[in-house]
Amino acid sequence: MATRTSRQRTAAVESPTRLLSLQVTGWQGTASIVEDTLRAVQVIWFAAALEYAPLFVVVDRLVELFRAGALPVRAGGAGALLHEYWNERGERLSAAQRDRLYARTFGIGGALAGGVVPNRRLPELWLALIATVHDHARWSRRVQLIDRPLVRAAARELAANLARYGAGAARPAAALHEQIQQALAVLADPDVRRAYGARDVWQLVDRVAALELGGARNAGRYRTLANAGSTIIGWLVRHTGALNGAAGSSGTPRPFPSDAEFLSAVEAWLGASGTDDEDD
Repeated sequence: MATRTSRQRTAAVESPTRLLSLQVTGWQGTASIVEDTLRAVQVIWFAAALEYAPLFVVVDRLVELFRAGALPVRAGGAGALLHEYWNERGERLSAAQRDRLYARTFGIGGALAGGVVPNRRLPELWLALIATVHDHARWSRRVQLIDRPLVRAAARELAANLARYGAGAARPAAALHEQIQQALAVLADPDVRRAYGARDVWQLVDRVAALELGGARNAGRYRTLANAGSTIIGWLVRHTGALNGAAGSSGTPRPFPSDAEFLSAVEAWLGASGTDDEDD
């Protein structure tokens, strides 16, 4: 999918996570929690949160305006990005395909899932981990969270669920990652932001949504949900060994995200998810 322009863009734009700082019956004790599957789920979560921002719809609208000659940008940098985004539309997942992926993986819009089996248990298991971690945040931090039986049990239930419903999602996740990169590159372009007097990507999303799409959605809130949820899933990825029953505290975990970063993400998610929004 990478073209000459997209390779240049990848070198110039940070990864979504850096830039954004971006059902089963339960754990049965035998299913393996695959790290790569959880990493794919991280990307899908990111995209699902940004879908509500609504980042992808905003970029689609900017492309429409550009093609109609109604977006005052130069033919060079911004124009090339917008033109490439249009030309590569057939290589990206459609809105309907994305909706089905979100429904299958997270149960989002399950009633309109288009034939997929939605992950209906995800909200219950997600909130169980959030509540358990929130309760344990007051305890001594000398003991890692993964070594606390209640936290580990809740994390294992959630990770097993995500691994089950995220199985086979590596390719669509990779496509979504590329689409996020492309969309952020368009929105970060100074010419595009200048057209709406926006100081950053998220103010631009809000302004285009308000002026062109019938109302803003508070893009900053969904940026927080994207970032916090990605960190929470990243913590599960870090401890895949322990969640699969490896001996010792957590097998040989990667250093990030730390327990402190995980706890901060839980608090950020609680704060952002508590905001009223009829579209949630």
